[in-house]
Amino acid sequence: MLPRGCFIYPPEEAKEREVTQIGVSACGATSLINTLIALDWKPLPTPNEANEAVCTRLRKLDAPTSEFLLSRYESGATHEDLIRGMDILTSKDVVGQFYHMYPSPPPDLYQWMVNWMKMGGVMVASLNPQQGVPQGQPLPDAWHHQMIYGVITSGVFTLNPHEYIPFHILEKQLCSESVIKIKANDIVSRWRIEDDIDAISQGRWAALQVPQRIYRLLYNIHMCQPHDSHVTIPAAYKSGITVFGLRDSEVGQKLLEN
Repeated sequence: MLPRGCFIYPPEEAKEREVTQIGVSACGATSLINTLIALDWKPLPTPNEANEAVCTRLRKLDAPTSEFLLSRYESGATHEDLIRGMDILTSKDVVGQFYHMYPSPPPDLYQWMVNWMKMGGVMVASLNPQQGVPQGQPLPDAWHHQMIYGVITSGVFTLNPHEYIPFHILEKQLCSESVIKIKANDIVSRWRIEDDIDAISQGRWAALQVPQRIYRLLYNIHMCQPHDSHVTIPAAYKSGITVFGLRDSEVGQKLLEN
């Protein structure tokens, strides 16, 4: 028996219907396929079609430090990419509206989510899993988009991966600044003396003191001194929830009004 809440389908059926990660950095495109399954959309896009519609961006793993960090700033997809991708995949017959949750979510997040689900909406959460990490657990390496198929008073059920996220963790991940922590080793291993970091010395990069932190990291490692495990850089993503619905449905018209 399901606990009190709202479900698109029960966990057993959700697991059977779930599409798991379709490619590198492709959680956004994967979330759109899972959303279309929940909306009973036919025909479903292929993984390649979904990836191309979203324009999934990859990390530049072989690039110098500054170019690598710029790729980490926007690798994968943002909520804007998801909405634009859904427009392409459905010829705008499925509409989406993003609700930014930073610095705080709606007063009653549970009821807010239930209201959208009962209206026929399908939600995709744009999360920063680096927030709310239990003590002793490793820090995740990226932001993540997950389709939500169930909500109960204590948390939500998501796909890719199929898991339960309690609200006390979800709210931290939904209410994050647009930043991402990069492993120190990922920076040090790419550093060359001729690297030009002017591209990461402006705007939000300067506000977060990224160049200074990189130089301090390199110095401390060279001097065999204790050093930070990560460097925080800006991120293109915004934390929150995108609600999708069929354009000609009640929820679709509600989304178009907002």
